[in-house]
Amino acid sequence: MVTTTAPPTTTATTAITPTTSPTTTGGESSSSTPWGWIALGLGLAAALVIGLVLWRRHRAGAAEWGAKTADLNRRTLVALDDVLAQGSVVTGQIDALAAEVRSLETRAPDDPSRAAAARVRERLDELAATLQADRTLRLGSPPPSEEQLSYSTALIRQQVEQLQSVLRPPSTGQAPGSAQ
Repeated sequence: MVTTTAPPTTTATTAITPTTSPTTTGGESSSSTPWGWIALGLGLAAALVIGLVLWRRHRAGAAEWGAKTADLNRRTLVALDDVLAQGSVVTGQIDALAAEVRSLETRAPDDPSRAAAARVRERLDELAATLQADRTLRLGSPPPSEEQLSYSTALIRQQVEQLQSVLRPPSTGQAPGSAQ
């Protein structure tokens, strides 16, 4: 009997060595560029630039508001001279100034500025009301007495002085009650 045996089968194994090549895994590059830090740096730089622009815009707005307020204060002081010279004839002018300061008050850049504008507005409103009462007194019937007229004039002068004291704060370095 003849038996044939099959030759043994041999398998050759070859080792596969990995090669280094830039491949992407999951959308990330295996290179050494720190893109996350670069993005963070750019974001911080952009935030700094935006903050600087907003700060400068706020400062410019505050300076503009200050200039408008200074102009209003000058015009108010001139109007107060008119009040002392002409009395209640200039009531409309005082009402217009009060409306203008009311507008400035709402656009004040900060709380101290808003409070200062509110003080001026309150004094202007009080003066306007006093001037209106004086006008009503002078134009009313029966004619007012000399005592009523002098009281009304004194009240107007007092209101003017109070408003002037708000517009012209006391000078530093002088004792209270000293001549200016």
